[in-house]
Amino acid sequence: MLPTFNGPRSLTWRQTPDPVPGPGEVLIKVRAVATNRADISHTYGRYKPPAGVSPLPGMECSGTIVALGPDQPEDSLWTVGDECCALLNGGGYAQLATAPTRQLFPIPRGVDLVDAAALPEAACVAWSNLVMEGGLRPGHNVLIQGGAGGMGSFAIQLAKALGAGVVATAGKTRTVDLCYELGADVALNYHDEDPKMTLSALGGANVILDIQGASTLGLHLSCVAPFGRIVTIGLQGGKTAELDYGKLMSKKAGIICTSLRARPATGPGSKAEIVRQVTQHVWPLIETGLISPVIERRVPLRSAYDVLQDMEKFETMGKSVLLVE
Repeated sequence: MLPTFNGPRSLTWRQTPDPVPGPGEVLIKVRAVATNRADISHTYGRYKPPAGVSPLPGMECSGTIVALGPDQPEDSLWTVGDECCALLNGGGYAQLATAPTRQLFPIPRGVDLVDAAALPEAACVAWSNLVMEGGLRPGHNVLIQGGAGGMGSFAIQLAKALGAGVVATAGKTRTVDLCYELGADVALNYHDEDPKMTLSALGGANVILDIQGASTLGLHLSCVAPFGRIVTIGLQGGKTAELDYGKLMSKKAGIICTSLRARPATGPGSKAEIVRQVTQHVWPLIETGLISPVIERRVPLRSAYDVLQDMEKFETMGKSVLLVE
């Protein structure tokens, strides 16, 4: 589905040339694609894909490999006919999509092929930022903003599975309730409840997963524990704020800003490294039932604009999965 950059309603269904897998890539017959907030920005032209990447939205999908590109990794065991889910660089809103071979995941045991589309992005974002960047360990406390969203709902479950205490925020009674259902120790409505007092009683948050940016910087400086980390992964609350270096320095804390899509393909801290670690450490947690994708609805791809419009108004929970026929 191609956008004309006037928002979700601008998505149109068109016939385009089939993508061709490049070196170290595979071609996937897409069965389902999951929605992300980045898809909304894409429809407005604010999240342009890197050079050489499909102009279509879609950061994760599930389906069947139908072709292998040249120069496959020597250690790759993927073959035509294998079912997989994939972390994409873009292009998921389509019947066919290419993906780097090193960004493929097996379908976890016990998870349906359709529902597996909702795993790659959330799993990679949560693991890379809570563990690889934030250093989350058993016994730590973590503050998760937007705990009922696609990434937040996964992050709550991951943090609990790793033995951390979880304080989550959400914007409505039903989303606060969902945070509790997912295992949060404390869930707060951010419209009228401040996490500062709760976290102060716990000694602060060792890791803060921040999707707001500027608007919550002051609050997070008050909430972060000594030697803690504020890991910013979104700027929904703006890009510019005044930083009190004294408060940050007194806690010997740090602020880390990251983006999954902009990471290199291979090497230290790369998407390939994240996928490897997630497959090794997170997939077993899914297969044993400690983590499950939170899927609000499964609808045809042609209904993408309805889903994205609801997401834009913060009226969704978890992820929605778009079915490709």
